Amino acid sequence: MLLFAATVLRSPAAAPRMAVAEPTVVAEPPVWGQLESKLAPVATGFTVRQGLVPSSAPRATVEPLPHGEVVPESVVFYRDTNAWCPFCERLWLYLLESGIQHDQTFVDISPGKKPEWYKEVIPTGQTPSLSLGGKALWESNDIIAALEAALSSGELSGTSLLPASAPARARVLAELKSLDNPEQGLKIGSAGYIYMRGARFGEQPPKDGANLPALREAFYESLQALETRLRFTPGPYLEEAFSVLDIALWPSLERMAAGLPAFRSYDLRSCAEFPAVAAWLKAMGERPAVRVVSSDDGTLVRLFSRVFGMGGAAPPPDGPTHFGGEAAMEAAAKLVRNRARVAADILEHAAMSSRLTPETTLGVIDASLALVASRLSGEPADSSLVASLVNLPKEDGGAAASIVSSSLSFLRTRVSAPRDMSAAAAVQLRAACAVEAATAYDRLGYT
Repeated sequence: MLLFAATVLRSPAAAPRMAVAEPTVVAEPPVWGQLESKLAPVATGFTVRQGLVPSSAPRATVEPLPHGEVVPESVVFYRDTNAWCPFCERLWLYLLESGIQHDQTFVDISPGKKPEWYKEVIPTGQTPSLSLGGKALWESNDIIAALEAALSSGELSGTSLLPASAPARARVLAELKSLDNPEQGLKIGSAGYIYMRGARFGEQPPKDGANLPALREAFYESLQALETRLRFTPGPYLEEAFSVLDIALWPSLERMAAGLPAFRSYDLRSCAEFPAVAAWLKAMGERPAVRVVSSDDGTLVRLFSRVFGMGGAAPPPDGPTHFGGEAAMEAAAKLVRNRARVAADILEHAAMSSRLTPETTLGVIDASLALVASRLSGEPADSSLVASLVNLPKEDGGAAASIVSSSLSFLRTRVSAPRDMSAAAAVQLRAACAVEAATAYDRLGYT
C-alpha cells in the first residue's frame, strides 16, 4: 500500500477495441496549474521525497544517516516507511507533546531492504530508534524514559510528561516499563488484538469461532482493569495530568477503537460498560498532536485485513464531508502535488481492463484525480473538466466512466494515514472519491 511512492508505469491489459475514432490526450491542461495556485497556501507541513519510499512525508525530513554519524547536539528519530508501526507512533506522539526539537528519517525494514548499518547498530533491527547525544537508542518506552532523563538533566529542552514529585515519577516510569508486558502490564493491547483477530498472531483462528467467548471475556477483563485504573484520577487521563502513560497506551487503544466495530461489532468509543475508557478515547482524540500522528479507521481496518490476514470486516462508512474545509484542502493539496505518482499507481495496480488505449486510460485517470481535487477544494468541477484533460468521442463515455469509477474506488482503499496525509484529510479524500465515482456515468454517459 504505497499510494504516494514512486511507481513504474505499466500499461493495463487492453480488451478488443471497437472501431471508433482515436482520442487524443491534451498536452499541459491548465486545470492543474489552477489547482496548484489555489492550494499553494495549504501545501505545507509535508515534503515530497523524489525517488524515496514513501515519497510523501508528514514534514521535511533528513536523509537516512547512520546513528554514529549524527552530531551529538542533534536528536534524530528513525521511523518506519509505512507509518503503520504503533511503537513509532508512540514515540512520534511523545516528541510532539514534549516539544523536543528533532529531525526524523525513514528506514525501510522490510525483508531484503533493511540497511546493513541499521542492523549493525540496532539489535532488534526494528523501528523506532533514536540518536540522542551521539548514541543509538531503541525500544519506544526505553527511548521515552531516556528523553525524560535528558529533560531532567538539562541536556534537552522541552516539557516533561512525568508527574512533579519524585515518588510519582518513579512509579510512572516503572509502569511505563511494564506497559507492553502481557503478563505484568494492563494487557489491554494483547488481549484486544487476540480477540479482534480470533487467535494469537501466528495461529490460525478456529473456523467455528468456538474460542471467541473466552477471548471476549479476557478482553473485557483487561478493559475492566483499565476502567478501574482511569477512575482513580479526577480527569480523563491515567494520571492527574496527561502523561507518558497516555502516550504509551494510545496506539493500542486507537487500533482497538477502529477495528472492534468492524471485526466484532463492538464500539469502544461509546461503550456504556466502560465510560471512563470512552472518555479517555474522546480526550485523547481531541489533542492536536494525536490528530497529527493518528490513522483513520479506514486505514487501520484495511491494514488488519490486508497485512495481518484478518477477514470478515466491512470498511467503516465515510465520515461527514467538509469539502473546502481545512482537512479537505490538505487532502486536495497533497493529491495535486503527488498526482503523477498516484495516477501511475492506479494504472499499475488497479487491474483495470478497458477498450481505451493505455495513453487515453491514463488521461482519464488524471481527469478523475482532478475531479476529486476540485471537489475537495470546495468548488466541484463540471463535466467540461474531463474534456480539458482528454478528448473522448461520445461513444467512449461509458468506457471512460468505468475507468473513473474503478480508479477512485481503488484510490479510496489505497490512501493511508498518517503516511500520505492526516487522518482527517484521508476521511475527506475517501468521501470525495466516493462522490465522484458514484457520479461518473452521470457525467460521461454510457452506451
